[in-house]
Amino acid sequence: MYKNQRSFRTIIGLTLTLLFCACAGQQKSETSAIQLAATDAAAVKTETQQAVPEGQLDEDVIPTAYRIELDINPELEEFVGAVEIDIDIRNPYTTIYLHGADLNVDGCVFEQNKTPIAASYKQLNEHGLAAVTLPVVPKEGAATLKFHYHAPFTKGLRGLYKVMSRKNAYAFTQFEATSARYAFPSFDEPRFKTPFQISVLSNLNHRVVTTTPLKNVTEREDGKKMHVFETTTPLPTYLLSFSVGELEIVNAPDIPANALRHRAIPFRAVTVKGQSEHVKYALKETPQILEAIERYFNVPYPFKKLDIIAVPDFRAGAMENVGAITFREIFLLIDAPHASANQKRRFANIMAHELGHMWFGNLVTTAWWDDIWLNEAFATWLAAKIVHQVYPQYDYPVLQWSNTRWAMGEDSLTHARQIREPIQSEHDISSAFDAITYQKGAQFLSMLETWMGEDAFRQGMTHYMNKHAFGNTTYQDLIDALETQTTKSITPVAKSFLFQPGVPYVTLSEKGLSQERYRPLGVNYSTEYTWHIPVCGAHTKGCTVLNQPTHAFHSSAQDQENTTTTLSKLSNEKHLNLNGAGYYRFWPGDDVFMSTKQSPTLSVLERMSFVDSVIARFEMGRLPVSDFIPFAARIVESEENLRISSQVIEPLTFILRNVPEEKRLERIQQLKPSFRKLFDRIGLFQKADESATITMVRPYMVDFFTFELNDNKSQRRLAEKAWDYLGFTLNGDVIKDAVPADLVPQILRAGLRQHGQQFNEIAINRFKSTYDPLTRSNLLSALSTQQSLAERKRFLELTRTEDTRENEVMMILMYSASQQPDWTWQFVVENYDAISQRIPVRQQARLTKILSYASDLIHLDTLDQFFGSKIEQMSGGPRQLSLSKEKIKINHALKSYINTPASGER
Repeated sequence: MYKNQRSFRTIIGLTLTLLFCACAGQQKSETSAIQLAATDAAAVKTETQQAVPEGQLDEDVIPTAYRIELDINPELEEFVGAVEIDIDIRNPYTTIYLHGADLNVDGCVFEQNKTPIAASYKQLNEHGLAAVTLPVVPKEGAATLKFHYHAPFTKGLRGLYKVMSRKNAYAFTQFEATSARYAFPSFDEPRFKTPFQISVLSNLNHRVVTTTPLKNVTEREDGKKMHVFETTTPLPTYLLSFSVGELEIVNAPDIPANALRHRAIPFRAVTVKGQSEHVKYALKETPQILEAIERYFNVPYPFKKLDIIAVPDFRAGAMENVGAITFREIFLLIDAPHASANQKRRFANIMAHELGHMWFGNLVTTAWWDDIWLNEAFATWLAAKIVHQVYPQYDYPVLQWSNTRWAMGEDSLTHARQIREPIQSEHDISSAFDAITYQKGAQFLSMLETWMGEDAFRQGMTHYMNKHAFGNTTYQDLIDALETQTTKSITPVAKSFLFQPGVPYVTLSEKGLSQERYRPLGVNYSTEYTWHIPVCGAHTKGCTVLNQPTHAFHSSAQDQENTTTTLSKLSNEKHLNLNGAGYYRFWPGDDVFMSTKQSPTLSVLERMSFVDSVIARFEMGRLPVSDFIPFAARIVESEENLRISSQVIEPLTFILRNVPEEKRLERIQQLKPSFRKLFDRIGLFQKADESATITMVRPYMVDFFTFELNDNKSQRRLAEKAWDYLGFTLNGDVIKDAVPADLVPQILRAGLRQHGQQFNEIAINRFKSTYDPLTRSNLLSALSTQQSLAERKRFLELTRTEDTRENEVMMILMYSASQQPDWTWQFVVENYDAISQRIPVRQQARLTKILSYASDLIHLDTLDQFFGSKIEQMSGGPRQLSLSKEKIKINHALKSYINTPASGER
């Protein structure tokens, strides 16, 4: 294979000066070249080597430009590359540190003042730190590093990797956070933004898509094509992208120029063979999302073109590569006539998130991964805002609050990380892409926006982007930009949330306000924190910055941040979270809770934050289950917005699954009438004139009512439609028109319960035969709920077959774990070697999460004993193991609480 590609080297131009070298440690004999490059003795440093960097690279050498030529044939097992990196030497040493992982470097040359010197290259550790060693100390100033290499396509859906679809081979990339180094030698850190010149050699029948528009393509006599692309704007390595194979490209009309942007944007969709018919919806909807972002910040789209690319096997949901955004197929391929409202809503959110990155992350890039929240929190916050503008029917800010509650769960743990967490290792980088960064970060921004005012916040953001366009930033740059637009002191508020983990818990009493760290049962913190919390009343609209453990109402001091509002004005407040924007939980007093019925003047987000705070109090062990159950029932009956009432499903499910059978039946009888009233009102199936919120949330309510509350009538009604969906067409496809799109998983689940083995057999065969990503996901969701051990084992065996994509393996395990963690864990233990080979490297630590659904403390030792030293080899493994163990403790403590009459009943 390697020999078949050697002809590529003759076209590169690098070969004219290349002095082949083996790996580091081998002697060289190019004496004349060395002598030509020798510097004046007075200019040579006495030290010739510096310390090996343990984290970030030093700035002794800075990249200034790349020229990359790759020969990519995904039908083979490896690719060939030739790379030139222009560098600026600021502090000369004989060793230049950079990155390269699993690259077989055949030749490396250092060139300065047009004089080439043979150099040696060596990879120093498993994370891809590499060294180029020179025989002499170079001069300060400009120079060039040149490499020839070949490398395998990377395993684990990272770097430059292969995908098979319908027996065709493709190559795609995923470079964030530190995987560009698997594709080419590089300074693989976000602060190094440079222009890239990219060329790709491919088979004649293959097409190539990358970051910039195609400049020219030349067919060669050997049956290959050379694609040369336009030079990029200054970019970090992690934002490049390559897609190669028999791609189908659908050209859409250019996104037209507008009052803000005086040029049109070339716009296309890219899929593997056989999938392009499903991109019409995405091509139709994307331009209005992009233009809404432009209008919001008054900053035009900053890049030359936009391609949206559907990848069959992809680790992330999507990736914001400049000009070439990659998506997991399920999020981009929308069969519009048959798509569920939830699928369309997910598309809108993910597209808005990734397009938001064109500004937050791509135009302005974090200097280091400790500030990755500047990318991800902003894109998450912006997506909620833009989706609500463009698609108000999805009521997206309400869903965003649900995601915030998920983040608060992670943030309640002892080992919770800060939003801006120090990054000192590969483990830290992997851990940074979590709910704290995305969801907590986004809610923190919403809190600042509400406190500052939307206009001032938006102007601060625009100032930030314009000032740092095509550059790098840290959190301080953001704070400085916001403070140009307000008289409020942003710094103490920002730092108290950025540099401390945990969720503030604010209590309202007759005496005043107090704060503490929210502490669920089973968690024991060794450290308490005090935040600077902008507490704003929903009724009074007044705010105070609560920056002490307690603030008395009857103080003569004016509010520190708003002299028109004294703290005492909040003394009559019954709701402490204006617009639901604050990142904290609160307790308004027992009298407000007991009345249950919330003021009709409160917004949906404000009512959501109240219900969340009640749930949090139950999980703290300060609200007996005997009070919580009736509260949940009343919310289900009385709350018009299903997003609000759906919040009680998770704690109610936990209660029903963790009490003795007799008590469970009693709780079911308490809850069933309220849910029956709900379905009498909204119906089990979709109505023609109902709101999108009801359509999207109904599946969660149906799930709980039908299967957790054991409503046999609704189960039979759902199961009646299950055969219609699977169908018996000649080609074995499902019949999508047969059932309501949003209820497919619930209908299939009922079918498995009611129709037995034959139905199960057909469902598995449908999964194996279909290429439709949504159908595959729906079938996996339903199959995970099977109750017999034999059926569950057969479902889990899908993790080991070629019928299952790598990105579906963890989906299968986590679906199963949410239903039966013990059974799922036993399967993983018995098949660990085979399973771990099919899980992307950066996801392997998630295997510890399987037991995070359990409540038996014996599993703490189980995890330690099984993973042992293996956990250190998993990206982000040590922290994920700690989090999973703590969740077991929380589950155990809450289970004990709800089953102890002295504390769980009143």
